[in-house]
Amino acid sequence: MDIVLDTLGGYSEAAWITVELTLLSFAAAFVIGVLIAAFRVSPVVPLRTFAVVWVETFRNSPVIVLMFLFVFGLTKVGVRYSFAGPTT
Repeated sequence: MDIVLDTLGGYSEAAWITVELTLLSFAAAFVIGVLIAAFRVSPVVPLRTFAVVWVETFRNSPVIVLMFLFVFGLTKVGVRYSFAGPTT
């Protein structure tokens, strides 16, 4: 029980980071969604085509496939992740 109480500050910090990331994700998803919806009904053919390809690609892809592409595919183009574990 002492270890939980000793690391309570870390838990609250992690909770706030989670809240911040959630709000940022909601805002980004809203902006992207509105843009793609506007493109989808646009009279400009390249924008409409882009929106159709975007929607059909992400809508028809299972989330696990997108996660695998994100984790394993981006490392092939030079993106590196830092999976820092808990410090003891």
